Amino acid sequence: MFVSIRQVAVNKGKHFCPSTKELITKMASYKWVRDKAIPFLKKDPNMLATKLKKELDEKYQVTIGYPTVHLGREKARQELFGTWEDSFGYLFNFKAEIELRMPGSVVEIEVVNTEEGVFFHRFFCCMKPSIDGFLNSCRPFF
Repeated sequence: MFVSIRQVAVNKGKHFCPSTKELITKMASYKWVRDKAIPFLKKDPNMLATKLKKELDEKYQVTIGYPTVHLGREKARQELFGTWEDSFGYLFNFKAEIELRMPGSVVEIEVVNTEEGVFFHRFFCCMKPSIDGFLNSCRPFF
């Protein structure tokens, strides 16, 4: 007859395995943060990642790493407001609409052409009613 004896030992000391020190939580991915961050960003679109981290930690009783919150916040902002590239394209649509609806308005968009692509540099907008109001109410001077 064969009898197997096994002994289970419990390590009560502190565990220093590098893989567990990096793991804060398994539950909160950046996608989870993105979904939970949307209501917070609707209330405060300029909320910083540190404040969002604190809010999520308190509301959901989880500990989330800063990089996860930062990436989730950026993805939530893209979902709510679109990407920077989209906004850049809408700027020229805005200029065309202003010029169509208020002829005489001045809208200038300055871009910088580099080897990497075209980048936004400056924007100036002055509506025709503002121009007329300024010219009609200012006193002439010599």
